[in-house]
Amino acid sequence: MAAEKKIAVTSYTRMIDSIKERGKKLLIFVRDFDSEKLDRSLLEDKQESVEEMRSLFHETEVKLYGVIKEDEVSAFQQTNEEVEDLLDEIRHLVRQRLREIDPPKPVSEQVKVSSSHQAHPKLPDIPLPHFSGNPEDWHLFKDTFNALIKRREGLADSEKLFYLRAAIQDGKARFIQSAEDTFVSLWKALRHEYENKRVLVEKHIAQLFHLEPIASESGSDLRTLINEVSQSLRALANMNLKVEPLSEQFMIYLVCSRLDPGTRKDFELQLTNNALPSWEKLFEYLQSRCRCLESIENEAKDKSAPRGKTTPQERSAPRQSKAFPIQTAPSRSRSSNSNVKCFVCKGAHYLNKCGQFLALSASDRSAKIKELGLCLNCFSNKHYLRECRSSSCRTCGGRHHTLLHLPHTAPTSNVPNQEQAPTPSQSMSSSNSVVGCDTSSIPSAKQFVLYTAVGVVEDAYGNSIKCRILLDCGSMHNIISSRIVNMLKLPKVKANVCVAGVSGAQQLIKSKVAARIRSTTNPDCLYELEFLMMKKITTDIPIETFDVDPERFPAGVHLADPLFNRSRRIDILLGIQTFNDLFTGASFPLADDRTLWCKETTFGWVVGGATERRADETSTRTCGVVTNEMLSEQIKQFWDSEAVPETQNTLGWDLPAQAQANKPEMESEI
Repeated sequence: MAAEKKIAVTSYTRMIDSIKERGKKLLIFVRDFDSEKLDRSLLEDKQESVEEMRSLFHETEVKLYGVIKEDEVSAFQQTNEEVEDLLDEIRHLVRQRLREIDPPKPVSEQVKVSSSHQAHPKLPDIPLPHFSGNPEDWHLFKDTFNALIKRREGLADSEKLFYLRAAIQDGKARFIQSAEDTFVSLWKALRHEYENKRVLVEKHIAQLFHLEPIASESGSDLRTLINEVSQSLRALANMNLKVEPLSEQFMIYLVCSRLDPGTRKDFELQLTNNALPSWEKLFEYLQSRCRCLESIENEAKDKSAPRGKTTPQERSAPRQSKAFPIQTAPSRSRSSNSNVKCFVCKGAHYLNKCGQFLALSASDRSAKIKELGLCLNCFSNKHYLRECRSSSCRTCGGRHHTLLHLPHTAPTSNVPNQEQAPTPSQSMSSSNSVVGCDTSSIPSAKQFVLYTAVGVVEDAYGNSIKCRILLDCGSMHNIISSRIVNMLKLPKVKANVCVAGVSGAQQLIKSKVAARIRSTTNPDCLYELEFLMMKKITTDIPIETFDVDPERFPAGVHLADPLFNRSRRIDILLGIQTFNDLFTGASFPLADDRTLWCKETTFGWVVGGATERRADETSTRTCGVVTNEMLSEQIKQFWDSEAVPETQNTLGWDLPAQAQANKPEMESEI
């Protein structure tokens, strides 16, 4: 016991000595601060550092006095008082320097300003900025909050802390704060979390490299391309990464490679000599081309719309709501239904008025719509869901018709959109739902934690990227997301594997890759594995972010996933083929009831089990079981789909309803 006390006292006194040395250096910097050569923001950062040092000093002082006896306090009291006086002097000097940079205005000027303000009409109140937790929105939020709250004189730190907590209350950033935070500590934590310039730059560059190619002339597709490129370039320019001569030619080549043949040819014809084109010229051409195509498309729509004489009663009749379908060339009058034909019973009414269709359950209606190849949002046979501009579900706001809404209380798996609803007729449907994962919403007082780790994926050329790994003994296969495959440009190999989960959902996977995974904590740990490729492996793990007490973990325990308690994306799933080789056998419980365990793996220590959560919340439980299903009927359908000629429109865009009903619902890549 005496040895532990001695170690603690030594640790605390060293911390106080370190704060004292930092304070001395900071005092010299503030005294020598030259406002003409240095920026005010640098002095503001030092002010935050002083407040952080004060908080750390007071915490350490309290811990020190908690382990020593009362008669030993005098031995440390003098040093602690010197440190506190030093920090007070620095804080006072920083405030003085800031006042010298922005001196208070004379009373006469204040009167002038006040009178000038009264001369103008009262403007609307500026709302408090809110931060959603999206890293892309951080810089805008920071600049606005600095201008309205942080740099405003007369506001105490407690008031600024109140405004800051209110600004992040509705976003993911609220999980960063703690009850003991001061304004300075919380602001610094937010900056440390979201001011990651490298991550933002990589995100915008990746967005440029993954621009969607345009297959044919389309004003809307070209407008989308222009907006995505402009957004990324503006964001990079705000981070002082502007288009230089070399990168300019890269951008021109990249964007031109995504254009349709007609647009690309027209741009090449405008280049009259061998000189290199400029980005400004290409951008102006794309804007002009887009306006031209949009104008032509609008004229074509106006000409195709039926025109005819209408009676006054027809003109006064209300228009068909956007939430209901426009079936086959309907007139603009609601009273004239001679050309309307129901897709189900063939009667002269809209599908949403069909008694036979309304008698079905919501899930059966969804299956019927998919069987007919109609849009799940407006029941039209003229387009698919991705092209629909009608309003969404009136109940949940999801991209489906209100008649297809599935209540969350129904004892079925969550099906949020068109691509996630397998029907009985789809023995081999391809969807964006979680393969081999069955989720259900049930009241629970437990938060379930699955084993996750962070590793490095490498390709054959040594290129690598960090990824988050789920260790799942319930899967027979290793799985990798298509996002990682595309980023590393891993070579794909044709596969024919049908996987099924506990809910019976089946999917055909047609691509696999080979890659190497390396541990971030143990460089000698390297696995060369084969993966099935899927678009999305599972939902974010854990389902909800929760707090973790760092004191639960003994010293020397290096977590394989330091942010295991934060709900984040899964990039790789390691199944039973590799699962048993990862664990070393060492483990210890993190909870008194032995429901939450920490186990050692070759990637580091992983955490799994159950922990307490608020009982009034609804949890989502995930069961990851993936098995092979080699059914003869499925293989027959697979080869039938492979036999379609390449010249045929295999994607099925703008096909008639009857053709949509007969086409196999499979994709080449999940």
